[in-house]
Amino acid sequence: MRLAPFVSALSVAALLGTPLSVADLTSLPSDACASATVAVADATAVNGLNINQCGLGGTTVTAGGIEVLMPAAGQAVTVEELVEAGSSVVTAYLHVEVSDDGFVSATTTPPPVESTIPLEYGAITATSARPHSVLVEAAAYSRCTDYSRSTSAWYSPSTIYVNSTERRPSNITKTAFEGVVTGGMGVWKNGTNNCGIARALHVPGAVAVGSYTYDANFTSTGGCGTADNRDVVDFGPIADSGVLARTCTWSTAGGAPYDKDIRIDTSTRSWVTTTTGCSGTKYDLRSVVTHELGHMLALGHATEFGGNDLTMSPNSAPCNSSARTLGAGDVSSIYVQPGG
Repeated sequence: MRLAPFVSALSVAALLGTPLSVADLTSLPSDACASATVAVADATAVNGLNINQCGLGGTTVTAGGIEVLMPAAGQAVTVEELVEAGSSVVTAYLHVEVSDDGFVSATTTPPPVESTIPLEYGAITATSARPHSVLVEAAAYSRCTDYSRSTSAWYSPSTIYVNSTERRPSNITKTAFEGVVTGGMGVWKNGTNNCGIARALHVPGAVAVGSYTYDANFTSTGGCGTADNRDVVDFGPIADSGVLARTCTWSTAGGAPYDKDIRIDTSTRSWVTTTTGCSGTKYDLRSVVTHELGHMLALGHATEFGGNDLTMSPNSAPCNSSARTLGAGDVSSIYVQPGG
């Protein structure tokens, strides 16, 4: 049953898709649940509502083509996705958080991107870092001078399980998929780059391969489901066209991540493990997996310049394998993390 709508600071914030502060989340009028349904609700509709008062437990929260299952009180879920270059996908991030007393804060605005060179790499000057401008000509672009980066709370996965048994594309062998994930993690651990940036890193996490059939905690349409405290990388369908892969992060409200899963899409495209002779709409699996493992560690999206930009840029083009190695912003992302 729907109730009459109300007009308040909460509804204005919901319309804008703006996350509400704790001070805003105090109490709601009795008709506040009018903008949400129990089964499926837009992120702007549930923003500011109370999951207990409105019966939102089990609700699927949507934004663009992203879906997440409403977290419990005191919990949060975040989804980040890598999309095809030129895709019509406009929402590549969603964070839904529920306070301890049940109030929902939802946003599609990702953490800000920085571009200054960390002090560890030398003094910062007015011209030493690339500006955040998509107008920079591709011909002038260099991954080794792009220090754009975005980071969130550092995550220390103890074991990352690879489900190389189920839903794997027929042209990707079990051994090849396991090697892609292991190799991608090695890139982050070693800070592998072609920019001459040398730094001893301390990136946690070990990749486990074998006959595991653990599923990443995704819904049947590729949305973020319920955490199981096991970090998994697998293949599976993502219904949102144009999305190559997604990483779901479950965390406590306002803080510490405790589970991250990665799903590589099997819906509408072909995957390759070598770009030699690559053509059409085939995508380099190693590049995409390396990008998603960056999300698993703590990294958000860098600035998108197009072409051979950073590993953590939000778009990827067919047959492009540049993300197999890190650029300046990628290395600085893991360097500035605690323990790096």
